[in-house]
Amino acid sequence: VMKYAEAEKRAIDLNRTIELLQSKLNDSNKEKQRLLERLEKSKSDIEMLNQDNDKKLKEILSLKKENEKIREKIVLN
Repeated sequence: VMKYAEAEKRAIDLNRTIELLQSKLNDSNKEKQRLLERLEKSKSDIEMLNQDNDKKLKEILSLKKENEKIREKIVLN
């Protein structure tokens, strides 16, 4: 009877441990998914900022060229 009771207690303890570990695993998986979503959003934001940066650089180059043309006209006059 004592062996049976001890075995039952061990089984109950192991089941609790399994449940606890399963819960921790589920929480970790949720956190992993949340972090992956944040990573993807960050990548998207970086891409958008790079595109905006490229547009601004093109605009700056265009304005520099225009500025040079205006300077040349002023020098010629």
